Amino acid sequence: MSMNQSNNQIIKKNLLIICRGAGDLATGIIHRLHRAGHRVIALETDYPAAIRRQVSFCEAVYDGSAAVEGVTARLVPALADAETDTETYSGINDTPAAHIASEKWDSSAIEAVLEAGEVPLLIDPKGESIELLKPDVVVDGYHNQYGSACDRSRSGLYGRARRASGD
Repeated sequence: MSMNQSNNQIIKKNLLIICRGAGDLATGIIHRLHRAGHRVIALETDYPAAIRRQVSFCEAVYDGSAAVEGVTARLVPALADAETDTETYSGINDTPAAHIASEKWDSSAIEAVLEAGEVPLLIDPKGESIELLKPDVVVDGYHNQYGSACDRSRSGLYGRARRASGD
């Protein structure tokens, strides 16, 4: 068996990966994982503070969807939104509290976005959907200079982007 064949056997495709954060840095991670054939779900806060918003999937929190270099992230509302007729993040009623009022999301709505070849974006600042969705990998994509507040015990494999220096 050649080295190339063994590498191909090791690499799994179609993993379910959750990326906590959808700012400009996390968008690069999400974009690459999506293009590599994985099912990626982005989690974001109710009021994202990305500096480069036009190249960030977090814009979907405000606009309902955001496209970056051919990949689209689509906001999946919490069940509380689906049960009411209020329009949020469309410029009519900008109330993110409605999205985080329910800690559960309709898994069929998430699957529909994934099947459409897009990245579902959930407003889930605490990462509570991780227990519901049980991903293969969780990536801490928040740019936090004070360290990560992520609970690494939630997933079997928890990834964090490393600097080029390897630390």
